[in-house]
Amino acid sequence: ICDPALAGTAFGGAMAATVTFDGAAVTDFTNYSFTWYDGSSVTPTPRAETSSSITGLPDGYYTLVVERTDLGCSSLPVTE
Repeated sequence: ICDPALAGTAFGGAMAATVTFDGAAVTDFTNYSFTWYDGSSVTPTPRAETSSSITGLPDGYYTLVVERTDLGCSSLPVTE
C-alpha cells in the first residue's frame, strides 16, 4: 500500500545514537544492538535498521532502545 502523495519522495532526515556506559562515551558498538521505532513509543514492529544511525527519514518522531548484548541490559526508550 502506497500513499500517492509520498510516492517517489526522497526523504532527507537522519537520526544518530549517542551512547554512554558508566559515564563514558561509547565509540565501539560491537556489544550493542539498536532497535528503532517509528513514532513516540515502542510499537510492536521495529524498523528494519539495526545500526546506531538511520537516514532517509520523513519528518516525525523516532524511538530508540539500545541493548548492551554482552550484559543483557537495555536502555529505556528514548524519543527524539
